Amino acid sequence: AAAAIHPLFAKRSEDAEEPNVNTIDARECLAPIAHGTTTELKNIEMLLLAGQRSEAIAFAREHGMWVHALIIASCTGKDDWQAVVAAYVESAVDRDIAPLGAQYRLFAGLGDRAFAEKPAHFVTATEIGGAEQTVSADGHAVDDWARTLVLALANRTPGDHMAMIALGDRLKERGQVLPAHICYALTLQGKDIFHGVDTAPRAVLLGADERACSSAGAPFEMAYTRFSHFYRKPAAIFLTELYELAFVLRAAPGDSAVAGTPGAPKKLAPLLCLPHLQAYKLAHAWWLVDCGQLALASQYCDALLGILAALPAGTAVPFIHASLVQELRSLRERLSGSGMSSVRAAEMA
Repeated sequence: AAAAIHPLFAKRSEDAEEPNVNTIDARECLAPIAHGTTTELKNIEMLLLAGQRSEAIAFAREHGMWVHALIIASCTGKDDWQAVVAAYVESAVDRDIAPLGAQYRLFAGLGDRAFAEKPAHFVTATEIGGAEQTVSADGHAVDDWARTLVLALANRTPGDHMAMIALGDRLKERGQVLPAHICYALTLQGKDIFHGVDTAPRAVLLGADERACSSAGAPFEMAYTRFSHFYRKPAAIFLTELYELAFVLRAAPGDSAVAGTPGAPKKLAPLLCLPHLQAYKLAHAWWLVDCGQLALASQYCDALLGILAALPAGTAVPFIHASLVQELRSLRERLSGSGMSSVRAAEMA
């Protein structure tokens, strides 16, 4: 993942030659735009005179007259416009610049359909000229996922966060867990990443492959297991804590009190958290105690006590349950017995 991202942000050498954008090699023109012969233009005019705009779009597409197809499609509906843009990208954009094609699809408003799992579902089928038109999504933009992601972040479009999540899904299907988690994390969409309603969550801890640690498709069941694989990789906990911090700092005052909880009430305390992460923090604090890092474990204990105290009374929060509270009290007692007093101990009394 680092090797894929580093070249995109590498500092340009002072001696490096600036690219000449005014110099175009004719051999590099992949699909020259056809403006049409006089006969072809008259055919389009005849179709428009008859009010057959869909047929005119189909005729322009068949003859590579993309400018005419786009102009007409801009007046026939969003679906037609998106289909023409996607068809142009499919025919004109080479695999070496597939990220650019993906960004054009985002500009057209295709959103997460830019990275659909099945080619037939890449763009919703639309009737143009009486024939069903579909376009396919190759995997070249996914192969160059870092450039695709940076393009999307530098050119934000409405709903593009779902496209980034879809890109992460494609990467995860290929077994590229860390690149997938990078895509997920940069969206800052906690509820779409860490909270699974009908299916398993997309991620449990950033940087860790939960598929290797979970059983029966229930990774959250291992949240508080001192000897789980997650627990052996504290770096994943640290990365997810950083994500949680970014989520809290990004949230506006008055937002939901719990990140990643669908339907959470509004205008509550500004404190946010990832509910499932609190059990991992607690497990990590116990590990610190076992390692003799009592001061750091006490800081974790204080932070957890603060989060629980800030949650609205009487509100059920997923993964914040009696067992977690009891284990937190046991940790506090262990620290107190070791001479480490928690500044928030009174709140748990």
